[in-house]
Amino acid sequence: MATEADHAAGAPARDMRKTSASFLARLGLALLALWLLSVAEHRYEVFHQDYAAFFRFDFWLWAAWVGAAALSGLAFGLAAWLPFGRLRYRWSRLALVLVPLLPLIHYWAYWNAWFTGRSGIEGWLNRPYFGDAIGPVFALAVLVGVALAAGFRPAPAGQEPA
Repeated sequence: MATEADHAAGAPARDMRKTSASFLARLGLALLALWLLSVAEHRYEVFHQDYAAFFRFDFWLWAAWVGAAALSGLAFGLAAWLPFGRLRYRWSRLALVLVPLLPLIHYWAYWNAWFTGRSGIEGWLNRPYFGDAIGPVFALAVLVGVALAAGFRPAPAGQEPA
């Protein structure tokens, strides 16, 4: 018959395996984030070459570039604070996504209107505030992913994830 001391003797080994698995998962997510950032950079080059060749704003090339950068932020955000247990998502945290997403939408709307010649944007929105540089667009896209990752929280003990 197993005693309490026998169960306790195996606990450090289980904790070490759990810690190692958690570290490897976080490392894998961080490496995935770096790879996705590299993909985003490549997608930007394709977007830029298409613009130079055809002088147009291709929404799908832009979305691939910004989407890969956002996924990079999501992977890095998950690597930074994911508890790797039972999870739930706080949907109210999606409001945080709007902060970096609104300037990205403005960037897309401004440059799309400029390239197509159809100006549906009037007044103060008809200016590129910071969307004429590439760095802020990369950073905003990554922040969208990090904000998405901020909604993941551990589920309380004994409660099913929502």
